[in-house]
Amino acid sequence: MDKQPDRYLIAFDDTHVAIHTEKLVQEAGCKARLVGTPESISASCGLALLVKREEMAIVWDLVQEHQLIEEIAPYCVYRTGAHKTYEPYQPKED
Repeated sequence: MDKQPDRYLIAFDDTHVAIHTEKLVQEAGCKARLVGTPESISASCGLALLVKREEMAIVWDLVQEHQLIEEIAPYCVYRTGAHKTYEPYQPKED
C-alpha cells in the first residue's frame, strides 16, 4: 500500500510483555494504550498496543532499546470507512 497507516498495532504473545511495553512507552510521553487484539490477528495473548502514527518511531526505538523485538508482532492499521486492514509493519532500514 502506498498510503500512510492511520495507526499502528503491536500484538504480544505474553500479557506481562504487553503491560511492560505499555508502561515504557507511556513513561516516554506517548499516548499508546492497550486494546483487545482484533480477531484477524491470530498470534496474540489478546492484548495489543495501539500507537499513533506520529509516535511509532519513538515506540519502535524503545522496543529495540529494551530488546523486545522477538516478543512482538507489529502491524500497520489502514482504515477505509468503517473497515480496518492490518498489514505487517516493515520498519525502514537505516
